Formats: sequence, C-alpha cells, structure tokens
Amino acid sequence: MRVIFMRKEILQDRLKQLGWTRYRLTQEYCRVRGEPTTADSVKRYEGTVKRALENPNRSSTEVIEALVKALDGEQVIKWNNREEIVTGQEEVKVG
Repeated sequence: MRVIFMRKEILQDRLKQLGWTRYRLTQEYCRVRGEPTTADSVKRYEGTVKRALENPNRSSTEVIEALVKALDGEQVIKWNNREEIVTGQEEVKVG
C-alpha cells in the first residue's frame, strides 16, 4: 500500500526540529520496528529511510507510519460527519 499526499517537507522539517541526523532517525526507525539499533541494522534500513525522506509518496504506508512514530508523532485521519435531514415529502401518482 502506498501513502498518498505525504509532503517530504513534513518529515524533513520534523527531523530538523529534533536536531537529528538521518543516522539518528534510522536508529529510531529500527527501534520502532523492533530491530536492534546496531550499526548493522542501521545500515540495513538507511536506504529505506533516505528514500522515504526524499520521496514519501513512493514509500509504503508501513514505512511512513514507522517514520512518523520514530519522529515521535502520529498519523491522524479526520472524518467529516454527515447528517441527512428530511425537509419534506413529494408525492408521485403511479398509474
């Protein structure tokens, strides 16, 4: 599944706000995924994190969700409430 309409600036601005390097983010990404934060694990995921930061719309939903969590955030869906109101009746003669 692909993420739609994620602007790279959102992720990159948060990374700057935290004062983290991409390496530090990759360590957190590993932690969120339940992986060890060793140099080997970071190396294994550094390309994934780099690609997601450069073009998040080409990354899977799972990768973006993990990155958002790693950046100490959460994704939110906002649903609009809809209400149907009946304002009258209309008669139609059949036959």
